Amino acid sequence: MTRTKRLILTMLQAGEWTGRELVRASNRKLGAGTVYVFLLQLEEAGHVSSRVLAPDSVRRGYRITDAGRAALRAVTPPRSATKGTR
Repeated sequence: MTRTKRLILTMLQAGEWTGRELVRASNRKLGAGTVYVFLLQLEEAGHVSSRVLAPDSVRRGYRITDAGRAALRAVTPPRSATKGTR
């Protein structure tokens, strides 16, 4: 999994976001031109679901799925229980 996909999934753990919100909240780590490509790939993989936010709108809200959470856990190293202690 790419760093960009990991970042998107990590951000989506907080709830539903639009692509534009993801770009803004990432401090431009995500580009406006590419975020939707990654969201589509994640949706096709079953890691993200989306919905139209309002009738007559093209804006979509994106959420992480259970499969996305599992995929994120598989590539995220567990935090050490002793990290920061001596």
